[in-house]
Amino acid sequence: MKETTQSVLLKHLQLKDTCLNIASLAHVDQVDKAKEPYLLHPLWVSMTLTETPYRSVLKRHMSVLSEEEKEYAQCVALLHDVIEDSPITYEDLLMTYHLPKDIADAVLILTKTKGEDYSLYLKRVKENKLARVVKLSDLLHNSDLRRLSRVKNEDRQRRLKYLKSILYLWDEMTY
Repeated sequence: MKETTQSVLLKHLQLKDTCLNIASLAHVDQVDKAKEPYLLHPLWVSMTLTETPYRSVLKRHMSVLSEEEKEYAQCVALLHDVIEDSPITYEDLLMTYHLPKDIADAVLILTKTKGEDYSLYLKRVKENKLARVVKLSDLLHNSDLRRLSRVKNEDRQRRLKYLKSILYLWDEMTY
């Protein structure tokens, strides 16, 4: 049976709604470095893929994605920290929430494990087009020091690390 435009749209809206609900559950009561509700961060990362001035920065990487992959990227953005920062697991994403494997895989790729070498982590992220575009958006947000009320030297050092990571991920499209 052929899906109608309306049924495809409804399916994507339901998928995004599910991902937003998972992110809300995972990040309840969490705050970021700026003391804002943590959920605002994955929302920003997701919205940046399709809106805001940063869209032009990410356009090159978004252009290689199909329409379905663009929808998936927004879901991955909402979920990019849930495995790392909550009890939710990769298996939960697949079995409990019934998310598409491509989304769960990209979220797992974006999950940096404790003690993992950062350069190996970035290499893994760079090899998956969904993870890569989401990580670029994540790094853009994380490197924006305007969010902080007081900028410390460690914030500047972290920003430098993130900017170098953006350059690495931006360089040489590998997909």
